[in-house]
Amino acid sequence: MITAIAIAFGAWIFMSSTSSFLPAWITILLSGLILLVITSIPKSVEITPDALEIHCVMELTYIPLEKIASAERVKFKSTLPIPILGLFGFFGYYGYYLSLSKLRFYRVYARNWRNIVIVETTDRKRYLLSIPQPTEFLALLQEQKQQILKIKNIKQN
Repeated sequence: MITAIAIAFGAWIFMSSTSSFLPAWITILLSGLILLVITSIPKSVEITPDALEIHCVMELTYIPLEKIASAERVKFKSTLPIPILGLFGFFGYYGYYLSLSKLRFYRVYARNWRNIVIVETTDRKRYLLSIPQPTEFLALLQEQKQQILKIKNIKQN
């Protein structure tokens, strides 16, 4: 729908201009950007026995449970992270964001700014996830991490 609107707008600009190629390039770039945005929309977050998986339309972010250092629910009081390389308000918020209050970079996969869970890995990557039931999600994530630790302890003994 939005792609069709962008293409129609570009076609209108092209037809109203006097045989200039600039409007055609603008249309192509806008259409490509919109398609890129659509393929990056987060669909679901799943906890498997060995990883946290973030499924997008054409992308999968795989975070092994062993690499998760912490996970907690956060609430942004006054300042939200600002997009560095990402989009907002277009089916959600996703991409790379910068928090000015903490001077940290985040990879954001959120439909809204409510129910945000921050997942930090051992290699200092931070993910902001919008989860419908964050307390249940965090409990399940903790349970899965403990299962992994038990299995590692059994293998070491």
